[in-house]
Amino acid sequence: MKKILVFFLLFLVSQVAISQNENWESYEIDSIISLEFPNEISLKDTIAKGLPLKIFVSQNNDDLFIVQKILYGEENIVTNYSELPLDLEDLNKSYKEFTKSYAKEMPYSIKDQGEIKQNDFHGYYIIQTDSERIVNYTKFILLNKNMYSISYFNKNGINEAVKEIFFSSLIISSNIEISQFEGRSLSYRTGHLIGSNLPLIIIISIFLYFIYRKIKKN
Repeated sequence: MKKILVFFLLFLVSQVAISQNENWESYEIDSIISLEFPNEISLKDTIAKGLPLKIFVSQNNDDLFIVQKILYGEENIVTNYSELPLDLEDLNKSYKEFTKSYAKEMPYSIKDQGEIKQNDFHGYYIIQTDSERIVNYTKFILLNKNMYSISYFNKNGINEAVKEIFFSSLIISSNIEISQFEGRSLSYRTGHLIGSNLPLIIIISIFLYFIYRKIKKN
């Protein structure tokens, strides 16, 4: 009887996830990545402190989805920014420093973090909680000088089925050449990691803006 009940509950959960997925639509963030969102997205294309920034936001009840794309160097210049990683070791150090600074500024505690692989590319994730539950899951991935932060936030606790649909829908294009290592040689580097510079401040500020605006509305 218990086995039947467990099976029935798993079946219901799977059906809910499937029904949710039927309402999601795929959006191209750019020529590099695409994601599915439960509702239409709003796009803000702007310049923040001289850096090109695109913000994609979608809301569904208490679920808030935010994708930010910030450019670290001019697209027509190769290896022009000393902050860009030179190799995998450098990239992972940058992600760790970036995440450390990101978490320090956020009003939530770190539950877990670590390196991830996404379509053979290297990224990083962070899970944050309030005093009782997981409220934020964010992935960071650097592709062709663009730092993408992909976040799912719910102040009442994230829904695992929704989280799975959202992040599993992430597609990185295989039709264009993509690099994660565009830094100059060590002799040209300033020693500053991604996590210590201006783009991080911009990403955190935008994320907090949408969170607080949503909380105030509720």
